[in-house]
Amino acid sequence: MKDPRMSFLIEPWSLATQEHSVNWIYIRRENREASISSLIKMLPAKFFYSGDPDAIYRLVSNWLEAFHIASELGFHKSNLNPYCITYESLFSKKRLDELSKNTISKMKLHA
Repeated sequence: MKDPRMSFLIEPWSLATQEHSVNWIYIRRENREASISSLIKMLPAKFFYSGDPDAIYRLVSNWLEAFHIASELGFHKSNLNPYCITYESLFSKKRLDELSKNTISKMKLHA
C-alpha cells in the first residue's frame, strides 16, 4: 500500500482477503514536505486556479493527516500489523533485501 488514498480502503480489502494469505506492506514517506509535494502534483488542475498556493498547501497537508489517521484506524480495526517501510528506504539495497526476505519467509509460513 503506497498511495495514501488507499488508507480509506484498508478495512474492505482486509475483509475481502481474509481467507487468503496476504502480506500487507505499508509505505510512507520520511519527509512530510515530500508527501505534500507529491499529493499536490496529483491534484486536478482546477485547484491550481484558486490563485492561493498557501490554501492548496493547507488543503493537502490536512488531507495527508487524514490519510495517516485513516491508515492507523484501518489497520487497528482490521487487526493488521503491516510491514512498515518508508518510500525513501525502498532505494537502499539493505531494505530491499530485508523486505524480500520477510515476504518470502511469510509466504513459506502460509504455504
